[in-house]
Amino acid sequence: MAAASGLVVALAAVPLAPIHAQGQISQLSQDSKLIFQMASSNIMEVRLGQMAQQKATNAAVKQFGQQMATDHTNLENQLTGLVSKNGTNFQPAMSKESEAEVSRLEKLSGAQFDQQYMTSMIQHHQQDISTLQSQSQSAKSAEARQMISASLPVLQQHLTLATQVGGQVGANSGVALGHGTEDFTALAGQFAAAPRTGALGPGDQVGGAMGMVMMGVKKGHTVII
Repeated sequence: MAAASGLVVALAAVPLAPIHAQGQISQLSQDSKLIFQMASSNIMEVRLGQMAQQKATNAAVKQFGQQMATDHTNLENQLTGLVSKNGTNFQPAMSKESEAEVSRLEKLSGAQFDQQYMTSMIQHHQQDISTLQSQSQSAKSAEARQMISASLPVLQQHLTLATQVGGQVGANSGVALGHGTEDFTALAGQFAAAPRTGALGPGDQVGGAMGMVMMGVKKGHTVII
């Protein structure tokens, strides 16, 4: 999941939330890394799906890309709605890792694009399914658990279809390596080393109703979930 470097949420002065709402936000903050991952992965899948509709030469790859764009747009809208329902201004974007994958595939064309795109889809869906399955019991917030439940059946269907379509274009269907760990770790380390100015990294916590604060890619913005 497919992350961290692009999620930007502005800190606003808000009235003191009711105690139950504060608890919901605090739980949501504990799932911040997972939410980063889910949002980044959805956005990347949409971007790549749109790219496949334009660049793919195989009709099945084009159709697969269209389904990815549609389904992951729906998943991202659900995620944004759940995270934003307590008044959080949620503005997700892709991680550096996801941006690099988009840039890599943009440079390809023809049969090579078809093969590499489907390989990427197989591997990323393997990674995302593994991540969500491992987090399904440990997620703290109802929002994260709800998104895991909504996302897993869709991702599993995508993986089955990706493997089938990938077989037509010579995609590598081998088991993928871990999901984006280095990207998140690097971001967290960057903020851990920075002076405390109200911007914290994934895994950092602050007191009060807002719970988690993280710095996004756009300088001068803070992130709260």
